[in-house]
Amino acid sequence: MPANASVVPGKNKYQVQLLINYPKEPNANSKEKIKISKDGLQLNKTTVKSREALANNEVKIITEYYGKDNNKKALIRNVYILGPTRFITRKEVKFDETGDWLMRNEYNFVR
Repeated sequence: MPANASVVPGKNKYQVQLLINYPKEPNANSKEKIKISKDGLQLNKTTVKSREALANNEVKIITEYYGKDNNKKALIRNVYILGPTRFITRKEVKFDETGDWLMRNEYNFVR
């Protein structure tokens, strides 16, 4: 589905707002705050499990937490890849009974 993303400053230096606009489905437009803790150990109040420098000045950040997905207990992983020309955010879940990771959704934006 075609979409546009804008990143604008938040209330302070520890947060930004991600605005996602769907030209063909404006009722699906969304806003999301992305906040990093002052000590850099949490992103959106979830523990940063890893931070990896990638090629092209990109960074990959992974957070994980236990929660519910589809009304079932699951380990939820958020993957962020940020760089000068690319932004990806992906949600993956692993249900307790299966042990396999399932990709729930992915936003992939390129300049």
